[in-house]
Amino acid sequence: MTLMFCLAGSVSADDINKQIAKSSIIDKVMRKGTLRIGLSSFVPWAMQDKKGEWVGFEIDVAKQLAKDMGVKIEFVPTKWEGLIPSLLTGKFDLIVAGMTGTPQRALKINFTTPYDYAGMNVVVHKNFAAGVTDYMDLDKKGNTIIARLGTTG
Repeated sequence: MTLMFCLAGSVSADDINKQIAKSSIIDKVMRKGTLRIGLSSFVPWAMQDKKGEWVGFEIDVAKQLAKDMGVKIEFVPTKWEGLIPSLLTGKFDLIVAGMTGTPQRALKINFTTPYDYAGMNVVVHKNFAAGVTDYMDLDKKGNTIIARLGTTG
């Protein structure tokens, strides 16, 4: 999982470098004094407690980043599938949402060095688990497999 900064909205590397030089997101954050974080609830990494406060490891990372930068923090809850488009349109400065860096995503946004690597798992209801030892055991007519929209799962 990584933090993602939106540094440009165009496709050419030359244009990206020109835009970065022209207007750094980090410079804008420092001038405004507030780091706007786009996030989607992802238990236990980023979630709201009973008081509506954002908590979790990724929230702690985001708060520490804002503290290190000497700026305030503002969380901008966003649907998962809207995170990258919202980042690209400037609704927030950074995504903290358990997002895996992929080549397709890296064409649009920049990723930091990951602070966690998570594997993929399959969860099967106990009534159907007998005989399932590999994900290919689930590749049968009548089985329904679900995953969160837009994830690498």
